[in-house]
Amino acid sequence: MFFYGVLAVEKEGFYAPHKLVAFCGQRFLVTVHPEEMRSIHSLHGRCARHGAKMFASGVDVLLYRLMDHLADNYLALLDRFDQRVEDLEEVSFLPNADDQLLRDVSSIRTELLEVKRLAAAMRTLLNPLARGEFDYVSGNLAMEFRHVEEHLAHALDLLEVLRERLTGVLNNYHSTLTMHTNKIFRVLTVFAAVLLPLSLIAGIYGMNVPAWPPPDDPRSFWAILAAMGTLGSGLLLYFRTRRWF
Repeated sequence: MFFYGVLAVEKEGFYAPHKLVAFCGQRFLVTVHPEEMRSIHSLHGRCARHGAKMFASGVDVLLYRLMDHLADNYLALLDRFDQRVEDLEEVSFLPNADDQLLRDVSSIRTELLEVKRLAAAMRTLLNPLARGEFDYVSGNLAMEFRHVEEHLAHALDLLEVLRERLTGVLNNYHSTLTMHTNKIFRVLTVFAAVLLPLSLIAGIYGMNVPAWPPPDDPRSFWAILAAMGTLGSGLLLYFRTRRWF
């Protein structure tokens, strides 16, 4: 039987898939794994503490405990992914979220897809054990192996939920980015709306034709500035009362 462990040892972080090959017979259980694995360490520790009881239960019980620990590690791994997705959900609402969020989402989606493939393959391999198709596996353990299979089914459901939440993270990010952009355009529009009539007044007053106030009057310049300031302030006050910025 060929399986994958997914929860890495502490020095490797938290996710690192490792191959595990198990050869099981009536009186032996041989495991081959090139890398260090949590599940094997855990099983070794329990055998060292309760050797007589563990071996008296039979080889099939050892196989069940190994499979059960592997399935539990899938759920533990998804709990850690859940925390990462939750952190991204909080960041996605911040106005200063950058492209790093998109890279993180893409990385997690890729990892979740790989975990889904491994969990689905392991669940398929457990089907014969859950149906009691092997002579060296006691029929009393069929229910236990189905329990392990249900754990993997639950892990697959959680994977789909996490992927949907990542889609929500992207939607939040794009919505926040759109709102921030709209605010910028709204402010720029307000300034353009204020400056437009002022530019009109300045253009008309700059024409070389007699107009009021007379251009040779020293008070004309200050009168024009006062009129422009009053008009600009009035527009700003109007826009503010309408909550346009």
